[in-house]
Amino acid sequence: GVCGMRLSLVDLPAHDIPAPSANQSPASIRVTAVQTYLACPRRYRLQYIDGLHGQTSPAAALGTCVHRAVEVLHAGAPLDDAVATLRAQWASHRIDDPVALEDLLAAEREWLPWYDQWRQGQRDIAVEEGFSVPLPGLDWHLVGHIDRIYLQDGRIVISDIKSGRTRPDVRRDLQLSLYSWLFRQSSDQQDDYQEVVHLRTRKAVRTARTDDYLERVIEQVVAPVVEAIDAGIFPANPDSRYGCGYCDLSQYCTIGGESNE
Repeated sequence: GVCGMRLSLVDLPAHDIPAPSANQSPASIRVTAVQTYLACPRRYRLQYIDGLHGQTSPAAALGTCVHRAVEVLHAGAPLDDAVATLRAQWASHRIDDPVALEDLLAAEREWLPWYDQWRQGQRDIAVEEGFSVPLPGLDWHLVGHIDRIYLQDGRIVISDIKSGRTRPDVRRDLQLSLYSWLFRQSSDQQDDYQEVVHLRTRKAVRTARTDDYLERVIEQVVAPVVEAIDAGIFPANPDSRYGCGYCDLSQYCTIGGESNE
């Protein structure tokens, strides 16, 4: 299957949570929500339909702070302003976690300076650009916000910026594929590169997707997810990549709660 994922309705058993009524079903689905459903349909239900929220982890809070600092650089401000934004954002979370604090210092001294220097010579086309495109044959829109779109050496690059501990696998990155599909459907450009900038390792890795590949991602991954949501199929998946122990909504889930006992 495309991106190593293929979803079929027959693979998803019935569950004990009633399906949402028609007026509760969203008319759009975010790129990140597609990933959430693929990881655990129950979590998707709890977060996007029931509107439940868990406690933000130190790692997630740091990721948000770093992203805000990067946005300051994109706006044309100097590095010192980006570092000041990082510190102010982190202070607002009031989190005392030694590992996250160590990463905060690394972001100040290494990640942001490297990124500020690395992006020199690139011409921004858009930053934090939102896209909403109808999904073929479905009464849904796919929605996504792309971190950055820029031009370098005459080629458009769709850039996704990450700072987590997991090294991104650019070749199999579903998020990049969906961002590229959104961009191509919204413009007359069809030959963009896709790129992940991993601040923690100070590396940027590019790849390229064909139109045929992106169409198969929509057909084989996104469309079945939307159809399953419409059918009210939300089983828990304790065997997901990180498991229930890392889920901040596990207290709302019978299976997740049992896994944490």
